[in-house]
Amino acid sequence: MEPLRIQLSNQADYFREIYYSEGRKHLFTYAPTKKAITKTSLPLAITIIAYFVSRQYPAISWLIFAGALISIFMIPYMIYEIFSYFKWKRKVEAFIKRVVEEQSGILYITETSIEILSSDKSVIEKWENIKSATIQSNYILLNSKGPSDYFFTLKSMTEHEFDQLVKVVRAKMLEEKIS
Repeated sequence: MEPLRIQLSNQADYFREIYYSEGRKHLFTYAPTKKAITKTSLPLAITIIAYFVSRQYPAISWLIFAGALISIFMIPYMIYEIFSYFKWKRKVEAFIKRVVEEQSGILYITETSIEILSSDKSVIEKWENIKSATIQSNYILLNSKGPSDYFFTLKSMTEHEFDQLVKVVRAKMLEEKIS
């Protein structure tokens, strides 16, 4: 196999585009928090409506109590989901910052290893330490047995280089010879 050399131009926005797809960017569009907020707001709205309607029809005043009780039990669930979202978002931003800092530079792929050479350091990982790979149309994620994983986006290189990298990763993960 001839060594492959790719100039990486990582930018944080490339990774945010991948991580924050499908409505994950905002609290109100992220599915778990959206669901929790809806499940908490609905009984609260019913309670408020029941309060005003019960002035005309006192027989339905029990709805006020039921709605308030359900809302009280749903609030901790909503708070948990909101805190989980912010915790996840902090971890994603820390990961993106680390990847942009550590994985910018030149990527060298050889028969035995992956090397990322930046201005101040070089990171070399042997293929045998890569335990799995995820290949999508716009990124490649290599999961290492070591402390770091490797994340390469389509936008950080040319399409031709990305296609070459996909072929090499696929072949290495399937233990095929590359011609």
